[in-house]
Amino acid sequence: MIEITVTCKNQAEADTIAAVLLQQRLIACANSFSVRSVYRWKGKIERSREVLMIMKTTLAQVKSVKKIIFELHSYELPVITIANKSSAPEVEAWVQKVIHN
Repeated sequence: MIEITVTCKNQAEADTIAAVLLQQRLIACANSFSVRSVYRWKGKIERSREVLMIMKTTLAQVKSVKKIIFELHSYELPVITIANKSSAPEVEAWVQKVIHN
């Protein structure tokens, strides 16, 4: 199972991205929650409230998921991370079923 994370400007943006990805069967689910972020951007230290979204998908869908995120995201440079995760076989089967049915 692949986990993709991205920070979004707000919950509405995260919900929009998740809805499109779910509708196109590119992810099995998305979890989102508020976070406080501190980062360097254009030479300055910035602080902001963002929404972190964690999505479950398959390796075959990663390229398409990234493409949709870049199309819908409001940031100049959305930070997308991708990790290969181990999970219970039942969870991995569910992710496969949701995406491929």
